[in-house]
Amino acid sequence: MLSNSEKTKILESQKWMFDKAAILEDVAKSDLEDRFKKVAEGAMNRLAFATYKFSNGNTFELDLNNGTNPYQGSYKFAPNGEFLEMGLEGRPMKSQKILSFSKDRIVLDSDKDNGIIFKKILIPFDESKFKGNDKKMVIPKDAPRMKIETKEQK
Repeated sequence: MLSNSEKTKILESQKWMFDKAAILEDVAKSDLEDRFKKVAEGAMNRLAFATYKFSNGNTFELDLNNGTNPYQGSYKFAPNGEFLEMGLEGRPMKSQKILSFSKDRIVLDSDKDNGIIFKKILIPFDESKFKGNDKKMVIPKDAPRMKIETKEQK
């Protein structure tokens, strides 16, 4: 098992992107209700060109707009190294169990009770998948988000 400092070095060594195909395949095989599967598919369509860039000081940028106004956030590993907590500036941190972690692929578990309905699967950024992409996606910070009740709220 990698230490937290080894994981940090891996995170900071390169840009990361969502593995859309792997996430959608996992969602299709999951026991999620159809309505949540559709939400996951919609999210992946919107995040197809998103990238994460992790920096020292436990910060990251989530770029949804091809370099225009990336979101800022912070991250940290649980002391035991089993969870990665991430949160965008001004939003609460969300913790996800680390299922696998390497320089080639990071898989974080879903946590439906906390509104994370599908696994986050990240792979190294591949610029060839972005060539010719002139789409700019702008999500206002105050845009409504899907509300998923936690166990405590039910």
